[in-house]
Amino acid sequence: MTIPHRTFKIGGDTEIRRLGFGAMRITGPGIWGAPTDRAEAIRVLRRLPELDVNFIDTADSYGPNVSEELIREALHPYGADMLVATKAGLARTGPNQWAPQGRPDYLVEQAHGSLQRLGIEQIGLWQLHRIDPSVPRDEQFGAVRHLIDSGVVRHAGLSEVSVADIKAASKYFKVATVQNRFNLGDRGSEDILDYCTAHGIGFIPWFPLAAGELTRAGSLLDTIARNHQASVAQIALAWLLQRSPVILPIPGTSRVTHLEENVAAGAITLSDREFCQLDRATAQRQQSQSTAAPIAFETHQGLTMIKLFSPLQLGPYALKHRVVHAPTTRLRANSDDSPSEIMLEYYKQRASAGGLIITESTHVPYDGRGHLGAPGICENSHIPGWKKIADTVHAKGGRIFMQLGHDGRQSSR
Repeated sequence: MTIPHRTFKIGGDTEIRRLGFGAMRITGPGIWGAPTDRAEAIRVLRRLPELDVNFIDTADSYGPNVSEELIREALHPYGADMLVATKAGLARTGPNQWAPQGRPDYLVEQAHGSLQRLGIEQIGLWQLHRIDPSVPRDEQFGAVRHLIDSGVVRHAGLSEVSVADIKAASKYFKVATVQNRFNLGDRGSEDILDYCTAHGIGFIPWFPLAAGELTRAGSLLDTIARNHQASVAQIALAWLLQRSPVILPIPGTSRVTHLEENVAAGAITLSDREFCQLDRATAQRQQSQSTAAPIAFETHQGLTMIKLFSPLQLGPYALKHRVVHAPTTRLRANSDDSPSEIMLEYYKQRASAGGLIITESTHVPYDGRGHLGAPGICENSHIPGWKKIADTVHAKGGRIFMQLGHDGRQSSR
């Protein structure tokens, strides 16, 4: 395997180094308000050009506005080769609350606000953070076209989309980047990545370091990391960089030491054997999970549930119907709020957007004898207030899909 290209040209003309920085974590808990350690956040940002990182990904919703304002304070005036990409399309009403907002006037207004907060005359890369299901997508794409035609935006991209979405948007503007969740442990956007690779579209994997059980001691990933005297996170990033020349990882952090570790991953080159081992292992894992058991839907007292071994089983179904996997273990790790509060706000946002929801079955009312309880049976649930969560979702027209083990028992992942 050849050493991967270290740079990529956004839109064919804006060259950046592929390993960038995600600026979501420089805000406060719940991605809300000022960071707990503001001085360290500024140090992180000022360390970026010293480490030759010239691609920063942020959004108006991070804070909101806080991330963009900190970037300007720390780095303005920007170096000639620095690209600060931003996004709009998610409105914020509180910590961990995200609501798609795709009204054309809102998108245009937010883009102009980003110009001011970042202190620039044109946004080099602006991305539609989510396609709002309550607004015709053509209207949202038309707003992006307007931003380009008016000179506010140079290049534009999309986030959390399917190949069909990319093709539809391409009728209005050249799609320069796509930002979907993708990592060693979650390769659900493989077809989108392949499409981007074939068409020279930058692919920005958010949550690039998640690898779940692949990181356990003695695992293949752990063994390869030890052979390189590196961390498993660094190997995960190295694999991404070698997976496709259009992948632009943006690991984020609020600590300088962690930033330096992430950037060092750019110097790691996996051997052909190591890359193929990881590629096969994760692909086979995904395939085995997608065929481990048939998908079965069950409705119990108004609660729609799905029986499966892993959310990866949903495959094309998840992509087509915009299913969202929301394991509370992941959410809990990113916030000081209680799991029930996080889930409630997240579910409210997803339900109002018309999305489907999957959550780990360890949080389903369960009597220990193979029977699932109704939403109102909170005594057996690991999350207090489950009924409130379920009722809120159902009132907004949403559906909740619960993840169960393939043998009908609760999953313990």
